[in-house]
Amino acid sequence: PTAPAKPHPASRSPAPPRPAPPVLDISTATATTGPAMKSFLQAATQAARALVTSRSKKVTFVMGNQASDLDSMVAAVVYSFFLQTISNPPDFQYSPLVNIPRKHFPLRGEAADAFKNAGIDISMVPFVDEIDLKRAVENKCAEVVLVDHNKLATNQAFLEPVVVGVIDHHKDEHMYTKTSKFRKIETVGSCCSLVALQALEEFPSLITPQIATLLTSTILLDTGNMSPELKKGTPKDAEALKRLEKAGGIKSSLYSETHSKLLEQRMDVSKLTSSQLLIKDTKYGLTGGVYYAIAGVPLSLEDWVQKDREILRAFDEFIESDKLDV
Repeated sequence: PTAPAKPHPASRSPAPPRPAPPVLDISTATATTGPAMKSFLQAATQAARALVTSRSKKVTFVMGNQASDLDSMVAAVVYSFFLQTISNPPDFQYSPLVNIPRKHFPLRGEAADAFKNAGIDISMVPFVDEIDLKRAVENKCAEVVLVDHNKLATNQAFLEPVVVGVIDHHKDEHMYTKTSKFRKIETVGSCCSLVALQALEEFPSLITPQIATLLTSTILLDTGNMSPELKKGTPKDAEALKRLEKAGGIKSSLYSETHSKLLEQRMDVSKLTSSQLLIKDTKYGLTGGVYYAIAGVPLSLEDWVQKDREILRAFDEFIESDKLDV
């Protein structure tokens, strides 16, 4: 799309008043996340699927990391909705993109439940295996905003020239400084804290009670319910939780209960096979020419072997299917 002449709004702090009206009418939101979110996702999905046509307009995908935990997915959905809402002109199309194959989504029980409770139909959200990103980049009809990571995985390095923005809570790798219109990287407990605070600052009516609940759930899970022992939560996470509660999110008296339920859903792997465990929470890397993967599995090795005596076969299949060196 034709980039705005002035810097992207995410690069300014605090943002000046916006005279232009929003693209989506947030005032029509109802008891769910509202028709605004629904119509946004419909338009985003339609635009994403139209990338294969010569007349398709450019889509800016807001994409989390390849582990695609709840933080990555929620940040992608809410931040793309925020960017679309404040964009002008309306033909500047944003879309969330979940950075895993759709078939992997059911393995993330806490995510399925969180989106359902927020009234967001996950079938309306594009997944990475449904979009030919390489072809879209070659045809100059796709850009990406990175959320919950600030360095692309090796197998997605072809996206480097089209990274136009970053919002993340990990260590700054100082990447994409020449292509990005904005880079918001702060060490906090959850990327969704940064998303929530920016949206609440620049367009507070975007945060309906259901979206506030979705963001709160994610922040609680990422920060371990702001546990002092875990030391994951920061003052900014606490500020985000407080402001989301005022926006109609989860009451602070229910934080412990909410966190416990989400953690139980995340840790419940009783029905998963070894092959599913190896792709449930996995990060990929390249060091010294060696392409590898690290899978987070909430089981001790002893318990895992007891669960599956053919565990080594699952490892061999995983290495072969993902073309890993180790």
